[in-house]
Amino acid sequence: MRGKIAGLFLVFLITSVFGITKTYNELLVITEFPEIVVDNEFSFPVNITNLINKTRFLEVYSYVYEGSNCVSGSWTSNLQILEFAPYELKELNLTNFLEPVNGLYAVKLRIRENTKDLDLKSYLTINQTLKKPNSITGYSMIAKTVAYAGLSLAGLVALYVVMKKL
Repeated sequence: MRGKIAGLFLVFLITSVFGITKTYNELLVITEFPEIVVDNEFSFPVNITNLINKTRFLEVYSYVYEGSNCVSGSWTSNLQILEFAPYELKELNLTNFLEPVNGLYAVKLRIRENTKDLDLKSYLTINQTLKKPNSITGYSMIAKTVAYAGLSLAGLVALYVVMKKL
């Protein structure tokens, strides 16, 4: 028993520097949300420890949202129902699949037992590339080259006019 408590304390000290740690309703939850997401999906680790001598059932899920708009599918798309033995530690990864969005969004990890909810919230920057790199859409390579050259020539003329007036 002492060894388990000492181990939990050590885990708490190490991860509290690098992640989010919260104790609530006899549960120790440690997670590390990403800060930046560049793909249409991301995963993050979650460690949950049952701190009492009783078997428990928990619902664990996460979602990404802005206001009342969920951008990671449904609110419970990655729901997992887990059974915890007394003093058991479980490590899992939760994956969220994102709609094609960019910007700053909230991410929430929810752990529910009966009617009690434990929420850990953070923010992440989603910077997905909505267009494939080096792809040409709607224009040929020649048309793009001519357009860029025309803009460059117009920019040089505008710079010349501004410099003349100074």
